[in-house]
Amino acid sequence: MDIYSLFSVKDKAFVVTGGGTGIGRMMAEGLVSAGARVYITSRNEQVLKEASQSLTAQGPGKCDYIVCDITDPEQVQQLAHKLTELEPNGLHALINNSGKMHKSNYEDHSDDEFLSTLQLNMFTPFLVSKTFLPLLKRVATKECPARIINIASIAGTRVPAITYPAYMSSKAGLIHLTKDMAQKFAQYNITVNSISPGMFESELLRNIMNEGTYTNLPDIIPLRRLGATRDIATTVIFLTSDAGSYITGADVVVDGGALNRP
Repeated sequence: MDIYSLFSVKDKAFVVTGGGTGIGRMMAEGLVSAGARVYITSRNEQVLKEASQSLTAQGPGKCDYIVCDITDPEQVQQLAHKLTELEPNGLHALINNSGKMHKSNYEDHSDDEFLSTLQLNMFTPFLVSKTFLPLLKRVATKECPARIINIASIAGTRVPAITYPAYMSSKAGLIHLTKDMAQKFAQYNITVNSISPGMFESELLRNIMNEGTYTNLPDIIPLRRLGATRDIATTVIFLTSDAGSYITGADVVVDGGALNRP
């Protein structure tokens, strides 16, 4: 048994939505470091360009970017067409990472904000996954399935202390959608799993908390630290390597024990 080959993603093609910042960039960084070809996408070309150049310079893999609003079905079709040109042999893995979080109590939570959060966090993984099926099927085999990973959250399993009605609802729905996709896509030799991160070092987390609260977050995590790039990157590498080829329909929690705290 060649352990190094089992955990290798070298030369495999990946797409990471929302891959220019936050956890998306962390995952892209890990995959590029492991020798993969990674395509990141979002609406912000400036952010994507900087991330792409930085990660490619780091190597040994490569990171390219494609600007796309994944809430727009027409743009998602165009994205799939572009990727078909770039990767005619198909796509090994799709990572549905794009998402948003809005902190608000129920009385002040606007209808539009609720619906837009559901659209980005739960509808777009459905939309992008079904649109990319032909690309994933091209490389999928029984011995080496193609992969879909949906980035959920521990807020989709446990009601958080801070009120995020749309966010926690969308992530709970995404976890359940993942399990159904896993059953339906198994016939195509495609595995589907979700990852539920806990609290990671990110601007998103900083933006919804005051500095004092953010600084004290490690105190409520059993392992006493925030998640870092290596924590999410290695989880993705495992699930998309041959070592993770028999796992499907799972929700992998990466949270330092936060979900199980009293």
